[in-house]
Amino acid sequence: MGIVIRQSLKASAVTYAGVAIGTINQLFVATHFLSESQLGLTRSLLTFSLLFYAIFTFGGPSIADRYFSRFRNDEEKHHGFLTFLLGYAAVYFLLFVVVYLGGHRWFIHFFQEKSPELVRYYQLLIWLTGFNLLQGILEAYCRNLQRIAIPALFREVGLKLANMVVILLYGFKVIDFEVFIRLYVWSYGLISLGLLVYLRLMGKLYLHRISWDLVRPVLSEMMRFGSIAALGAIGTTICNYIDQAMISHYLGQDYAGVFAIAVLIASLIEIPKKALTQIAIPLVAQSIRQQDYVTTENMHQKVALHQLLAGMFLFVGIWTNLDDLFGIMPKGAVFAQGTNVVFLFLMTRLLDMAGGMSGEIMGYSQYYRVSTAFVLVLGVLTILTNQWLVPKYGIDGSAMATTITILFYSALRAGFVYWKFKILPFTQQTLGAIGIGLVAYLITLAIPDFGTTVGTRIVNMVLRCIVTTVVFTSMVVGLRISPEINGLIDSLVKQGKGFIKK
Repeated sequence: MGIVIRQSLKASAVTYAGVAIGTINQLFVATHFLSESQLGLTRSLLTFSLLFYAIFTFGGPSIADRYFSRFRNDEEKHHGFLTFLLGYAAVYFLLFVVVYLGGHRWFIHFFQEKSPELVRYYQLLIWLTGFNLLQGILEAYCRNLQRIAIPALFREVGLKLANMVVILLYGFKVIDFEVFIRLYVWSYGLISLGLLVYLRLMGKLYLHRISWDLVRPVLSEMMRFGSIAALGAIGTTICNYIDQAMISHYLGQDYAGVFAIAVLIASLIEIPKKALTQIAIPLVAQSIRQQDYVTTENMHQKVALHQLLAGMFLFVGIWTNLDDLFGIMPKGAVFAQGTNVVFLFLMTRLLDMAGGMSGEIMGYSQYYRVSTAFVLVLGVLTILTNQWLVPKYGIDGSAMATTITILFYSALRAGFVYWKFKILPFTQQTLGAIGIGLVAYLITLAIPDFGTTVGTRIVNMVLRCIVTTVVFTSMVVGLRISPEINGLIDSLVKQGKGFIKK
């Protein structure tokens, strides 16, 4: 678990730098210079590209995670495994282009009435999906090399800076909207380019001849696994992103923009989960492959605990400051329509984070087909609940639909893992983590407001963040909820003392 904590801290530091840039960009720069419909359009383009990526990656990143150890050999340039992965992605990208261009009439029919902007920029989705496919393969390769900090730097910092620059160019009328939207799409290509350069400088860009003697015995197995992983990814992606598509269809891009900002705010709670699982996935996959279920359980419980601790801390920080955040945002009254969406998404993501790595355990075990079936059920349920609730309740209905499906899926997944592996994500420390979060929340609520001007709202937010951090940190360390966190702090203290003595 030590390597998970260290690597996750590095990635988290980069990610939070990206969060700071992205928060300023989306909540202040973008909301100032872009209309709600323009914001909705940029989010909808990204959403559809991720949906298409999930369908047409055909499990490429999952294949990398599951089979990389079979090919790992630095002297032999990993037997050309990177070349194989890139070729695999290229084949399915060409298939996507054929299917996508062939289905343009359906796309136009579905969105023409409420979201004609999407129809106008239909072909840009080919480029954006291609960039996501390449990025997914390269990040999976880096992840299996135990390198997640620099890829996170490109994705979380580089991309957000590029997006901010493009928005500012449009805002100050250096470029028109047509050029803006194209540059916005092409900025996603910078991630893949950066990863290629990084691998080249690191000496790990092994575009080597494929060792087919190693590939052939497992090729059919890899294809089956990739196909099943793709089905699972489709279900997960539908659950995560179909709401944006449904809002675009039923309500239009103005509401899609409001919804996108609400989801962006709530998604801040998931940052620690992304960092932890990225580095933990290969280790969990290896322990399952070796049938070392003691290690699997240990990883599952520790990841769940640290995700819950981080999630509780961020929930308190985000929810208690939400009104003041909307108060200082450009067009804050408009985007405050998403308050209920923020709350529902925060609660949903927090409960999902507390469930640890149930999905990963199923996905990398012999029960990955069952995992895929669960996710497909999840995807269908998401579509049905969105169709039912969005026309009735608007963007709140979409958040309700996501809450229902995620909670159902999380319970189903955790129950299956316990049934087959006798592994639960919860320990005695789980209740302690929840208690710490509740105490911090109640103390933060007791802080009085100092006013509703921009200056006083900022003071309110800063004070609440300081109190939340002090209360939460002191209780976590004092109660020794996490041996890893206490060990890390003890190590830092010793290093600090040693530095002072020198």
